Formats: sequence, structure tokens, C-alpha cells
Amino acid sequence: SDCPVVRRARRRRRPFLRPWRGGLCYGPARRDGSVAMASPGISILKKVGTDISGAGRFDRDSLLVTLTVGDRDKQIAALRQIALGGEHSAELMLAEPVSRLMGHQDPEICVAAVRAMGCLGLVALRYAEDIADFLLRHPNEACRCAALETLGKMGAGLPRSVRQAVAARLADPETSVRRAAADSLSAMAASGHAAAVKAALEDSALSVRAGALEALARFIAISEEAESVCPT
Repeated sequence: SDCPVVRRARRRRRPFLRPWRGGLCYGPARRDGSVAMASPGISILKKVGTDISGAGRFDRDSLLVTLTVGDRDKQIAALRQIALGGEHSAELMLAEPVSRLMGHQDPEICVAAVRAMGCLGLVALRYAEDIADFLLRHPNEACRCAALETLGKMGAGLPRSVRQAVAARLADPETSVRRAAADSLSAMAASGHAAAVKAALEDSALSVRAGALEALARFIAISEEAESVCPT
């Protein structure tokens, strides 16, 4: 039977807090005693649960089951929706199951997991070195590109070893990976690797040269801004 708080909420249909596996959810009570989640990110994940588990059956556990034992298409769909949820997905403590799928042998699942990790905010930083050590050397081109994209989203606070691993991809045999490396260095403002980026201006591929030029322009802009704030 329901506790008195739930029974009162059913009668009055007013907002209340209720315990939930990921913390406390806040929202208006419904006739069935459930709570409408107020956060847009959580609402997205609620839709995910409907898509992968069936209408009316969403909860965190169903999402975890899908990530663990779901079929390929459902896992990819769930990972893409987790990416849309952004930091709200991190609040659901989904980073660890997502990280396990980054090592999946199916390249599409790997790509979806790496991109989802890149959308989880600060919690993703703990996985940066693993991404640099393993995924930047992945045999699949798309997985390497996704890893570079994700590391770029993590910004300027990455360890030196990670930035060096990203810069090393400027010599990757695949054009798309070299361009992704230039974009990643630009995103993380890795001006310490300006020499390597400058060398990429001689790349045989136009897209890589364009990416290197954009990265150098950003490094210069950041340097000029710093000088204007703290003139020598």
C-alpha cells in the first residue's frame, strides 16, 4: 500500500518529492502516484525508456539492461539519446555503463558510446586517458574520429599526455582523422602544439589544411586575448 504522502499527493495533485534510484525527482503528482520529471534532459531519457522498453515502462534499470544486454540497434539508440541528455545523463550515473561500451567490438556501438561519453560533462574527464591510450589507436577510422571529438569537448584541462596523443593523430594515415585531430586541438586550445598544427598546413588534404588554419587562428586569438587582459 502507498504511504500517506503518496495518497495525499494523489488526492491533491500537487508537486512533491519522492525517492528515486538516482536521487530525488521533483514534479507534479499524477493520478497514478508517479512524478512528472521537470528536467528537459530527464524528459529526453524518459522518452528513451519508452522507445527501448515500451510505453510506460521507463526506469533507470531498464536503460541499464538495454546498455548491458540489449540488441545492437537498441544499444545504439540508447547511447544516442543519452548523448542528447547531456549532463542529465551523468546525474543518472550512466557514465560507467557507457564507458564499458566504448570498448565494444562493433565500431558503431563504440562510436555511439564514445560520443555519448563526450556529452556527459565533467564526469567524462576520468575516462580521458583511457580514450587517448586505446581509442586513438583503434583500427577503425570512425572510432578514432569519435575519440578525438570527445577529447576536444573535454577542453583545456586534459593531461599533457592526452594532448600529445591527440597531436600525434595529425600524422594519421586517414584524412578524416587528421582533420579531427586539428579540430580537437583547436577545441582544447592546445597552443603548446602549435608547431605540429602549423606543419599540418602542408598536408596533402585541403580539409586538413583548413582545420589547421582554423586551429592556428584560434591559438592566436586566445594569445591576443590573454595579452589584453594581462599586458606584459
